[in-house]
Amino acid sequence: MELEFRWWGIIAHLNHEAGCWASESRPELEKLFESIPEPWRTIVKGAIAIHKWIFGQRMGTDGLDMHFNWFGFCHWVGPRGDLQPC
Repeated sequence: MELEFRWWGIIAHLNHEAGCWASESRPELEKLFESIPEPWRTIVKGAIAIHKWIFGQRMGTDGLDMHFNWFGFCHWVGPRGDLQPC
């Protein structure tokens, strides 16, 4: 993973392997969410599921670019190269 800093935030460049890893389910990590009180647990799980789906669908042959603003909000996800889902 490479980070590129811009005035508006950060671009994270993931290669194809790392992007596919990020889009897969991790049951052992999802157990950590059980300590989050409702309704926040459902909101966090839903946001992570949506992002994982987007990562998998927008994956390119060379990987994935994710744009984050300085508050950590991911506002754009795009392929690097031609689309090649995981």
